[in-house]
Amino acid sequence: MSRFSTDLLRVIAVTYVVLNHATWNAFVELGTASEGAAAWCFAVLNQLGKPSVLLFLFLSGFAFGVHPAWGRNDGDRFGFSMRFYRNRALRILPPYILMSLIGFTILTIQSVVTAPESAAMFAGPDADWFAAAGILAFDFAAGLFDGRHMFHLYFVALLCYLYLLFPWIAARPAALPRPSRLAFSMALACLPIFAFYLLADPHNRHIQSLIPYATELAPLVQARLSGPTTTWLGLAAYALPFFIGGVRAGQWTALGRAQAQLNSDSAQLSSAKHPVQRRAALVALCVAAVTAFALVFGDFLFHVFQTGQYPDSAGRIWRPIVVVYAVLAVALMWTLTSQDFARDASHETAAGGATLRRLARLSFLVYLSHPLLQFAFSALPFAFRVPLILGLAWPLALGLSALAGRYRLAGFLLGEGDREFARPPAKPEAPVAEPVLAPAR
Repeated sequence: MSRFSTDLLRVIAVTYVVLNHATWNAFVELGTASEGAAAWCFAVLNQLGKPSVLLFLFLSGFAFGVHPAWGRNDGDRFGFSMRFYRNRALRILPPYILMSLIGFTILTIQSVVTAPESAAMFAGPDADWFAAAGILAFDFAAGLFDGRHMFHLYFVALLCYLYLLFPWIAARPAALPRPSRLAFSMALACLPIFAFYLLADPHNRHIQSLIPYATELAPLVQARLSGPTTTWLGLAAYALPFFIGGVRAGQWTALGRAQAQLNSDSAQLSSAKHPVQRRAALVALCVAAVTAFALVFGDFLFHVFQTGQYPDSAGRIWRPIVVVYAVLAVALMWTLTSQDFARDASHETAAGGATLRRLARLSFLVYLSHPLLQFAFSALPFAFRVPLILGLAWPLALGLSALAGRYRLAGFLLGEGDREFARPPAKPEAPVAEPVLAPAR
């Protein structure tokens, strides 16, 4: 899988995330009295881009697996890995904490304005500013562990947990299993979590009815779990396989690139050995992906109109059919870009590839900052709000990136601190020798 394809997938995925969040108000009108043509249009787009979060998880694992730190066998492997982790922490944690602080401030102000009991902590005869500050600090710190301060920050917290698991997930290049053995081991490792989640989530009633004794066990499990616990069980059940798959795919890609550098002629020959079979595989994957999308959309319509489920719950990401759709999307992109591992060199130097790399790096800022646009334009009519959010999401991230490049503190807070550490130290200038004057005769 080439750098060009991973960058393209990242840009497409974040664009769909922004679109789904911006059009959510119209999407949830499907199946209600206010349903209109816009609701159907945005419902199709919503379900079409539903695998976006799963693709992000796969690409995050891929970025880890393809990194040269994990293929090193020399004595500096540990130091190289620690530098990689440091750069990832500087890339993710400062903007995550900054956006969490902004979201927490907005929620606190809204609670003080709308709830009198919350305002009593700060004003009135019984006000205790010291106790209120302690409660707010604890709530903010606790919210960092699950991303509760904004509706989309759970994904960043989830990534941090997956990154901490990476040393136990990664394998040495010589110990990489075959794809069939990898799929079996991934299924075996994630099966207990997935089975427990199927029992814990009430939305899985139709699947529980197909499993013996699941209908009787589900109420017992659900009675002992809270809502957040069930949510994170679902995240683990779906996120872990995609992250592990991305890690292994990245390691295989790194091995393929190394072999292509050793013998580029044989790599090019093997990539073009079976063009007919490759075209047939592409056609089959396209048909399978279209069929999977039809099943995803059909499953969504069934739960909205037949079971009366709320559209947001009926069209959620965490569904088995969405997993199939996401796997086919990854396989299709992999097949499209699997001709030659050496193609990355041309993409690295092409102007289009450089632009796409910059957009892919901006995608994290787009994901983090686009809710600010939703909050800023929330009072506008839907017809004006959606174009403004979609039109300004990328320019806002571009402006923040320019600000980060100009001021060091802004760069640290906006996730560009890794570039500061990645720069090679400036070479000391050679001392200029003083001219030696010849003695006067």
